[in-house]
Amino acid sequence: MNRTISVALAGYSFIIDEFAYIKLSDYLSALRNTLDAAEADEVMHDIEIRMVEIFREELGKREVINESDVQKVITQIGNPEEIEAQNEGYTANPEVQQAQQKFYEKPLFRDPTNAKIGGVCSGLAHYFGIQPYIMQLIWAAVAVLGIFTAHISTLLIVLIYCLLWIIIPNAVTASDFLKMKGQPLGFDNLKAESAKNAKFIIEPNSGNAVRKNGSQKAFSSIWNVLRYFIGGIFALVGIALIFGAMSVVFASFSENMLQLPGKFRFYLDDPLFRYLFLAFTLISILLPASLFIYFAIKLLSPKTTLKSTGYVFGGMLISWFVLLIVLSALFFRKEFRYSGENSDVQNVAINSASDSIFIEQKKIQIPANFKAVGHDYFSDKKTVYDGETPEIRITRKEGDVKPHLIITKEADGYNLPLKSKVAVEVLDNKVLIPNYISYPYSEIGRGYRTNYELVIPANKTIINNFPKSIIEDSADDNYDDNADENGDEDYGTTLRISEDSIFVNGKQVTENQAEKMLRDAKNSEAKSVSVKIENGKKEITIKAR
Repeated sequence: MNRTISVALAGYSFIIDEFAYIKLSDYLSALRNTLDAAEADEVMHDIEIRMVEIFREELGKREVINESDVQKVITQIGNPEEIEAQNEGYTANPEVQQAQQKFYEKPLFRDPTNAKIGGVCSGLAHYFGIQPYIMQLIWAAVAVLGIFTAHISTLLIVLIYCLLWIIIPNAVTASDFLKMKGQPLGFDNLKAESAKNAKFIIEPNSGNAVRKNGSQKAFSSIWNVLRYFIGGIFALVGIALIFGAMSVVFASFSENMLQLPGKFRFYLDDPLFRYLFLAFTLISILLPASLFIYFAIKLLSPKTTLKSTGYVFGGMLISWFVLLIVLSALFFRKEFRYSGENSDVQNVAINSASDSIFIEQKKIQIPANFKAVGHDYFSDKKTVYDGETPEIRITRKEGDVKPHLIITKEADGYNLPLKSKVAVEVLDNKVLIPNYISYPYSEIGRGYRTNYELVIPANKTIINNFPKSIIEDSADDNYDDNADENGDEDYGTTLRISEDSIFVNGKQVTENQAEKMLRDAKNSEAKSVSVKIENGKKEITIKAR
């Protein structure tokens, strides 16, 4: 059983056993004796900071420093006798160089000794082993390039720089500077770096000196307020994203996992695709959530050390890319498994003597056991009802033409039969277009679609009562062409209104078309307007020229 002593190294408190204390005290005294009096305090402070780092790494969950811990400190920093011999060796053989670490083995710090804007460029230059001015030129070139190209955002470059300024710690001690440069943390290096830092702080006239004047204190106060404000926002966003990820997990156990657009929702019925997509969604949420939480911790508590964050973020990012590639491969395999297109044309006669044809909506009755998938699909895992916004082409032909509806059903898969059902119905002069088509559940990926063409005589009137349908009438094209050919100066309009029809310039049109033509005539400078009422024919004729 050994006695323990409480000691302070560089302001940090440790408990050390008696024999280890004697050994450490003798070692510190020997190191101090090798230094000049003017530099002893500064160098010893940096050496003690390095000792603190080593002790913290070695202790782990232990509380008491023992002799083996002290010996490890001596081994890493060096004995005074070895230091003297090393100095003589370097003097005799200048080609002997200290091995430097590779860039990925070095921690990243900001360098205040060569700082232009925060020391970010200088720190990155040390990290990658290049000159600071080269790194500064790279950042400046990319930022300027963003002004002249849409592929790079100057604002984004500035934002990234500011984030690096916030995240990357500033090099303060000699140990920090040596780590930044990838140099061994031995006694000689600590001594030399400590002397550089002392000179850097003492010379106030140096352009790179660190001085705490009034403006810097004011900026520091403002920055602290902003730091806590931004850190708080980042923390809230990160927590909100984590709750969002939890919601996705809970929703995955429900029947309707996610309300995804279109037929993509059907792909989730495949268990492999479903769970891969769930993992992809979770990582897509947790990755930015982790970044926001990390930034919040760095802003609110800059001294907090988080280990292995690079591995965590790197692993999540790699997993995200792998899942994206796998999901894309599965999706495109399903989406493009059919080659070519197949179509089926059906003609439906319209046997009506009326001069008008009505286009109506036929509401399809969907059984109650069918579940909604998104906004336009219903399914019971056997049959799918697919909601359509019909596009109807009106083709007008001169001469003796019998009205008829051409229904064209199309789907992917040239060599596969079409299995969609389009419940069109014709009742006298009414054409009932269904708002849903149906097909087997196994045919989801074929992309069923339906086109309609209504062929009628030129003098027939079309009245569309189908909400949200798209009507393309060839009469509109003919009217626009005639208006262009006649020109504004010779333009004339004759409107004849009978009991159940409207004719403009001898052509039967719908009410909407007649209103459009009258507006155009009103906007032009009409030289004369004549109105004729024929009681026998029960019609009114209005002529403008």
